[in-house]
Amino acid sequence: MNFVRRRRLLLSLLAVWFIWGSTYLAIRVALDSFPPLGMAGLRLTAAGLVLLAIGRWNGEPWLLTREWGAAFVVGTLMFVLGNGSVMLAEETVSSGVVAVMVGAVPLYTVAIGRAFGARATVRQWLSLVLGLGGIGLLNAGVELSGQLGIAALLTVGSVGWALGSVVSKKVGFVSTTMAAGGQMLAGGLLLGIGGLVTGEELPPEPSLQSILAVVYLFVFGSIVAFTAYSYLLRHASLALATSYAYVNPVVAVLLGALLRGERLDAWGAAGLGVIVLAVVLLTLPERTVAVPEPA
Repeated sequence: MNFVRRRRLLLSLLAVWFIWGSTYLAIRVALDSFPPLGMAGLRLTAAGLVLLAIGRWNGEPWLLTREWGAAFVVGTLMFVLGNGSVMLAEETVSSGVVAVMVGAVPLYTVAIGRAFGARATVRQWLSLVLGLGGIGLLNAGVELSGQLGIAALLTVGSVGWALGSVVSKKVGFVSTTMAAGGQMLAGGLLLGIGGLVTGEELPPEPSLQSILAVVYLFVFGSIVAFTAYSYLLRHASLALATSYAYVNPVVAVLLGALLRGERLDAWGAAGLGVIVLAVVLLTLPERTVAVPEPA
């Protein structure tokens, strides 16, 4: 792997790890004024159009007919089910709890990937088990009684996001930017329709904090981080690409503790340590054995 590609992979990982970790709190702030489906639909539709415009400006080709079809499938799975479930869940439970509850995405992704012919190494499986163990420790101090409906909703959303990730990698879109734009546009339009059908209305006077949160979600959560994720799906393993789901709860819980006074107990601290170990194990470069050429 050359230096440029390695740097792009690292920057993409940092983007999905830390930006998406912070978006859980941003979503919570945005929901103080905006309805969940309508807000998600507007920002994703706008972000999709911007990415398509950037792609064309850079001379990238329009998506092929089959790619547009795949974009709507992936957009439905990842944004309508995945992102939509997070938006709805955060109306009821805290951002940190939601981030913890979607922490099984890497396991779902690798398991589904195997059904599509993908393979994971022993070390990747070990890191997945460690990561889930860390999520479990984080979850030990979270009160989830009476939240079975939310847990079921987030499980469906997490499986949808995982399946969408596998399909996106399997399709092999020609352009990362155009693929991300098409998927976001498709998901945003469908979420917007869902908001209209359910009778959501945009607020006449949203708070400044909520407006800034939506802008942050639009620029960083959608355009920057999802483009980085699309790049990872093309150039990294499924296990590494979805490792963000382990780091996001760490970021979300720490931000909640620092900015909203949420308590981090001993179980949570232990969980953070295990997750860090899992991510380190997952991101170490694979050792290759040189095969001597025949004499």
